Amino acid sequence: TIDADIDATQKEFMQTNDNFVIDSRLGWFWEPKSFKVFLTLDDETAVSRVMDDIEHNPLRKGELSKDHTELLEKLRGRFESERARYKTYYGIENHFDPAHFDLVIDTKENDVDTVVQLVLAGFEKWKKTT
Repeated sequence: TIDADIDATQKEFMQTNDNFVIDSRLGWFWEPKSFKVFLTLDDETAVSRVMDDIEHNPLRKGELSKDHTELLEKLRGRFESERARYKTYYGIENHFDPAHFDLVIDTKENDVDTVVQLVLAGFEKWKKTT
């Protein structure tokens, strides 16, 4: 499956490299000794941001989501599909459980610069405990 291929590639990369940042739904699962950050965002805000990007980003003009409600349904469907697959494949009940992460940041309440500062500060604190 495509999931197995992606997972194998990520595991191999993590096992053969040091000092990297990776965006991965299951990175915390594959590399439990790493510094794990979860950037949260409520569904409604996520959809609004995506809709805005589709409207203003010429690279996204061909995307099929026509309105907020349709995109929200797609987003929630994707999350449920992931949840079911990860439970079946790996026994993970909730891959978004904050307990899996060292730092959780709400990206609705924090702009990019603030998120960067929080991650850097969190990483420095985490290094002192490992």
